[in-house]
Amino acid sequence: YAGDGEGLIKGWNLDRRAQVSTFTAHSKSVRSLAITPDARTLLSGSRDSNIRVYDLKMGALIRSITYHSSSIEGLAILKDGLKVFSFSKDTKTCMWEIFEFPIQQ
Repeated sequence: YAGDGEGLIKGWNLDRRAQVSTFTAHSKSVRSLAITPDARTLLSGSRDSNIRVYDLKMGALIRSITYHSSSIEGLAILKDGLKVFSFSKDTKTCMWEIFEFPIQQ
């Protein structure tokens, strides 16, 4: 997966060198991506200050985390696959329970 300057996330098949999926993720550029150890969940952070959580099997946005007041510059998922650290230009580092946030409707 790769994020771009337009707020899109693109999934790639490296063997075929082909793009296989696209998520319209954010209103500003994607700055960070992280995948859970089981490869079922993708998280993205953006200059729009939001964190998005995607179910890769369904190919759908399932949660959105809005807390930071500035660009999300990094995401780090713990080995348990249930918690993520977010790092922002607002100088805050936060730890989140990935699946504790309300489901996106």
